[in-house]
Order: sequence, then structure tokens, then C-alpha cells
Amino acid sequence: MQLCAGRHICTSAKNLTLVSATDEVPLRNFPRRWSSLAQPDLSHPEVITNALGIGRFWLARGLDGFRIDAALSAFPDKIKENWGLDVEDNLTRLFIEEARRIKPDCFIMFEGFERLEELRQLADYENCAVYNWRPRNLATDALRDPAKLPILMSYLKELEHAQQSRDELVNLGPEHDAFDFEDPWAKLYYTELLLLHFLYAFMPGYMLVFNGQIFGKQHAYKKQIEKTLPAPRVTDADSAERETGKKLFGLRKKYPQLVRGDYRFLEHGEQDVICLARFDDNQIVIGVINIDSDAKEVVLSLSDIISGRLSPSDIEHAHYTQDVLILKNNAEGWISETRDNMPAEKLLREGLYVGINPRSCQVIRLRLNV
Repeated sequence: MQLCAGRHICTSAKNLTLVSATDEVPLRNFPRRWSSLAQPDLSHPEVITNALGIGRFWLARGLDGFRIDAALSAFPDKIKENWGLDVEDNLTRLFIEEARRIKPDCFIMFEGFERLEELRQLADYENCAVYNWRPRNLATDALRDPAKLPILMSYLKELEHAQQSRDELVNLGPEHDAFDFEDPWAKLYYTELLLLHFLYAFMPGYMLVFNGQIFGKQHAYKKQIEKTLPAPRVTDADSAERETGKKLFGLRKKYPQLVRGDYRFLEHGEQDVICLARFDDNQIVIGVINIDSDAKEVVLSLSDIISGRLSPSDIEHAHYTQDVLILKNNAEGWISETRDNMPAEKLLREGLYVGINPRSCQVIRLRLNV
């Protein structure tokens, strides 16, 4: 705790600001979230020295990187707008520079929902990621109103052509404080949350999971402590929900293509079904989500994926081994199935038939044999 030169944001009078988030300093730009917040003078030499010292402290204890909270707040123009303070440099940039002097591959995750390119630039576009609100918001809208699904599908298709930036996005939520703010994504039902995170598993970029969701329990933070659910413990979780979540959040470990594979949005004729493919030279992993309350059937064309990886002579002799992981009805666990081999030539000619249960999802893995 220390006092630094600052400026009161209401009167513009010079004052001393306690470096703490508990001071009664109004924050006009965020009235919904905080009634008070303190703003240190980010140009003050002691503030900069202490901030860099905090980074060195934790790196010396083995941390791999940092999450930069409210990342936009350190931009000089934002500080001028919000607090009336003049700052020449961005403290976040100085912090990253010092961290990477010690640990060159230090990972930086920015909590920010706009000016994404500028945030990535602070980390020289390397070993960094930025929060991505669009899939969270668009998927929530689609799950609650299927008529809005085409907007989500359009976004998922756009990602095919955003390879330079898409892998540095963080798909997230619901955040711990979303429950206090009554954000729509904090009101999703259990099955809807599973479908949201299943979608994230197949999208490019990172997954950020909050509040013990892997255990099927929410922390549901609220400012009024009596309304806040306790932080979830493994021993308190429902065993079936815990196992369901364990498989869901383990998909990227089981299927490496979900992390490193190419990405494709698969077109088909059914408006309530999302189909995404992640693939490499040897395997195609497909995620299928049905948001409707009725069972659906689709036929997926894989011709461009297969023909781009097999020569005409190989196609005649190649076949794919198919295994499937299906979310049970009412999200009560998963079913694993191994199905008949499928000739590559038949897949090219007829496509892949998929039947999917209501409000459910499934993984289809096709393993190439030549």
C-alpha cells in the first residue's frame, strides 16, 4: 500500500491516491460493476517499479505467464479519458517487456473485449491471447432463441478466413461475476452450458473455464455474500456431472486435432445443427451440436478435406475407421461407439450421414487407413 500522485476524476483536483482497490474513488465509466475504485498514477516511478517487481516475484516462483486484468485500462488515452491523468507509456507494455527479459516465452492473456490488435501488439503478437466475447454472446442468443443461430453460424464460418488472429482468441464464460451482473450467459441451463463449452472445444483458440464448471457446479459470485454460492469443491459435486464434465473438458487432450488441426465449418441443409471439423493428414474430428428439441439428421460433405489429403490412387484403397462419442439424453454422461469402416471413395461420393439426439452433441473421429 502506498500513496501516489493522482487526480480526482470528478473535480480534476490533484490529490494523493492510495494504491488499493478499496478507496472510495468514483469510477464513472463502470457504474454497473463497481461503485468505487482507486486509480494509481501509472506514470509514477514507484508504481512502475512495484508493478515490475510483482512480475519478477512470481516468475521466480515458476509461473508461466500472467492474465492482464482490465487490459484496456492501462492505455494512455483510456487513463486520460477515465481519470484525467497524463501517462506517456503503457505500463502493461513495460511489464511484458520486463517479464520476457526474465522468461522469453512468458504467456500473456489479456482481459479486454475491444482493440484486440493493439493488445496483441503489446506482446509482439507472440505467446499471447485476448478475450473473445463473440462466441459466448452469439451462442447464448442461439441457445435461447434458435432463430438467431444463423448469426452464430456466420461467425463460425468467418473464422475459416481469420487464421492469423483466431488462434490467439480466448473463448470464455460464464465469468465468476456474470452472475452478479445477471448476464444472459450466466442464466444458461446445465445442458446449455455443456453445449457452449463443447462448441469452444472445436473452435480455434483457447478455452477459459470458470467456477468449477468441470465439476458441474457454479461459484455464482454476488456482491451480497449471503447470495453467493460457496466455491465448488470436488467432494460436493454430483459424481455423474463430474464425469460428464471430465470427458467434455478432456476432449482437447483426447483429440489433439482440436488444438493443432485445421479448421472447417461444414455446410449442410439443417438449420438447427452446427458442424465443425478439425483435421490433419491422418484424422478428421467432427463436432456436431443440435440445439433443437427434436432429433435431427444431416449429411456432411467431406470431399474437399479428403481430396486435399489423398491422391486419386490412394482414394481407391483408403478407408476410415469411425468412432463416436455421444452426449446422452438429458446430459447424463457419454456413450462411446465404434462403427464400421468407411471407404474413402464412398465418403467422397455420398458424404457422412449423422443422426443426433435433441439438445445434444457428439464427436465423430475418422481415422485414415491406406
